Amino acid sequence: MMAQRQRENREHHARSGWFVPVGTLLLALALRMIWVHDPGCPYDIPFFVRWMRLAAQHGVAQAFTVAKSSYPPLSVYMLRMLGLFSSTGTIDAAPMPVELLALRVAIIFFDLVAVAVLYRLGQRAAGRTTATWAALLYALCPGGIYLSVWWAQIDAWFVLPMLLGVWWLSQRRVALAWAALGLAVGLKLQTTILLPVFVVGTWRWCGLRRLVIGGVVLLLTVGTIVAPLFLNGGASVLLSKTTQPMRSLQWIALTSHNLWYALTPHARAVGHAVNRDQNVFVSGVSFHDAGLTLLALSYGLILGRLFIRSGPRAAFAACAVAWLAFFTLATRTHVRYIFPALALMLCAGFYQRRWWTLYGVAATTLLVNLVSKSLGVSPLSRTLAITPDQAVATAWVNVAVLGLASAFYVIPLLKSAYHQAGLEGILRKVEHGWEVALFGVAGVALLATTGAMFWRGRTVGAQIAQLQAPLRASLDASLDGADEPGRAVVVNWPGAILAGRSAFLLGVIPVTPPALFLTTPDIVERGATWVQYPPWQQAAGLEIEYYGTHVTQAELATLVQQAERVVVFNPQIGQMIVLAKDQPTVTPSACLVSFDGQACLTVAQAAWREPLLQIELTWQVTGTLPADETVFVHVIDEHGNLTAQADGDPAGSLVPLASLETPSRALYESRLVFVPPGNYRVRVGIYNRASGERLRTRCGPSSVCVDNTVEIGPLSSGS
Repeated sequence: MMAQRQRENREHHARSGWFVPVGTLLLALALRMIWVHDPGCPYDIPFFVRWMRLAAQHGVAQAFTVAKSSYPPLSVYMLRMLGLFSSTGTIDAAPMPVELLALRVAIIFFDLVAVAVLYRLGQRAAGRTTATWAALLYALCPGGIYLSVWWAQIDAWFVLPMLLGVWWLSQRRVALAWAALGLAVGLKLQTTILLPVFVVGTWRWCGLRRLVIGGVVLLLTVGTIVAPLFLNGGASVLLSKTTQPMRSLQWIALTSHNLWYALTPHARAVGHAVNRDQNVFVSGVSFHDAGLTLLALSYGLILGRLFIRSGPRAAFAACAVAWLAFFTLATRTHVRYIFPALALMLCAGFYQRRWWTLYGVAATTLLVNLVSKSLGVSPLSRTLAITPDQAVATAWVNVAVLGLASAFYVIPLLKSAYHQAGLEGILRKVEHGWEVALFGVAGVALLATTGAMFWRGRTVGAQIAQLQAPLRASLDASLDGADEPGRAVVVNWPGAILAGRSAFLLGVIPVTPPALFLTTPDIVERGATWVQYPPWQQAAGLEIEYYGTHVTQAELATLVQQAERVVVFNPQIGQMIVLAKDQPTVTPSACLVSFDGQACLTVAQAAWREPLLQIELTWQVTGTLPADETVFVHVIDEHGNLTAQADGDPAGSLVPLASLETPSRALYESRLVFVPPGNYRVRVGIYNRASGERLRTRCGPSSVCVDNTVEIGPLSSGS
């Protein structure tokens, strides 16, 4: 009788056990259906729909080459399947309701599967009650619902295999764990931040042989995903596009409420787009390098703890801390990058409930982060308002979450191995001398690397401080001398230099080469002043980069030609100089030198500005000048040898000489040439780039012409 009753109880529990997970899934589905017909985020949804159409109609390769997809191939393969629901052949048409529905249904499906997986994992790890709460917490996460349904971001796609991979790692099922990690990487490149945890965890808990097996499985998985593109010759475009976010998010804070958002009030005040992470944070170290240093130290803590003493169930806590550190400490991050840490914290809570407290805090800050980013177009804008003070407070809360998570992660080491084994399973501890030596070498290497970075930073910082010392006074004088200083356009200038000025701040100086520059306005009015600072511009090839989009030299030239005045700070002399400016036109009879009656030079003079020779010229086109005609400037020493030259169109080759013809325009330009101290003459002329032939010169009474050039000098450095 007793046995029969126990069997009936087990059958009853088995039948009733379906109610909780099914009810949780239905609740999760109902909450996500609220916004399923909302137009959604107008920023990102059109990008996804365009990728869907391109991939479905023209192949996956086109989604990378034409649509500039920055997602790995597996995400694009899935978007291609969703693109089959599209009934339009127009790639750039507005998203159709059926397309938006297909995209959201696919995201919701993965969300619901993640809820079910969390329930199953919790049931196996800690029982039905724990599983129920874990599934409910994930299903009810407001930030997750907002991100997946209204924003229609596909993060849920990679969270699922990532979660399964960490679970299988905690169960020491190496091949499955690494295959799942490969799938997650194929969906979102950011999951590579978990790779060090997988490497050290597999080695310590399963041995080197199985680590090799895991690495092979990862390579095979990723190789299978990228093979179709590689076979079609798309390797280079795939690498370029999938790594684009690391290049395009080059800001101190991209409105992500992390450490750098909290520490940079100027970035918050004027917008992230003028605060590159190459700017100095402390002791000459850039924000970018400081973030990488802190991230490296955080990873050292995570991996060191796994190496010293750990059990496989510590995988969830290690991965959660790693993801929180990536979001909080890296400068190039995004508002939604904290989302994957939530599922990892829930799983870490299977063994220590304190992680669920951190989950609740992080889930709240995620919603604040997302709403703050999208408030202008969000359906929540009528009910929520995120003030700047609240955003800063949220950033500090996220920093505190990382600190507490790190403490939760390290605390088991302070207790007995017996107590730790109860939480993490069979422990692997440092027991051999070679392990101690390896750990010591790794620690020394980490500290030496970070120390070298700060030493380099101090050197760069000293150079920048010396470089910037004369900037303020020189800029003030230049802006005060402009006709309309309030309309000055300033490019590549540190924000602190312009504090209190009425100039339009457009950019900042990157403090660590290679230089990257911000964009320029589409239209520069003729009355505007153009200020530019290019200490490393030659190395950048006059190519400006803004938000991952390049402004070419030709585009920059168009803007400069529309400007009335171009001012440059030269770091070698520590002063602002006028690179180019409009001048009143003169009659041909007033020419100092005439070049075949087609071009007129009205001013030609040179002077020493140690350690440079400054040549000042004023050009006017008086005839029809072919496009290949350009200027050459040769510096000749006292023995008749060519010592230096500054050839090219005026204004740093940004204003073609022929462009001065229509409308008729006289342009003053200044060229700086470095030559050693001595005695020199400068010869200026016009030649044809294609043929090399020089235009004939006819000099006025106050000028000297030699070999179809006008000669300036002699000039002595006074040395």
